[in-house]
Amino acid sequence: MPSTKALRERRGQLRNRFKEIIDRAEGEDRDITADEQRELNKINDDDIELKNRIDRQEDLSRRELEDSQPINRRGSGFSDWGQPGNVSTEASALDLTVSAFVKNA
Repeated sequence: MPSTKALRERRGQLRNRFKEIIDRAEGEDRDITADEQRELNKINDDDIELKNRIDRQEDLSRRELEDSQPINRRGSGFSDWGQPGNVSTEASALDLTVSAFVKNA
């Protein structure tokens, strides 16, 4: 499997080729030809494919990194205040909000 760096380099090559075609047509003060349009379409399709592959590899890397990190548990010595999905913290915050509301009512 090619690295994300290699895939990004390939995208850069595609972008350069895309620019060359456009610049050549503009430099000659003309519209692009049918052949050039087909090549631009192919470059665009290849670019989308490469971007999707990069996104998948980066998503996998992120997931692997998350899986390698310790999970914060209450009483573990790590602060988990405000962490999304932390039911105990969210419940405590809700209890404080309700208590403050009742006192002010």
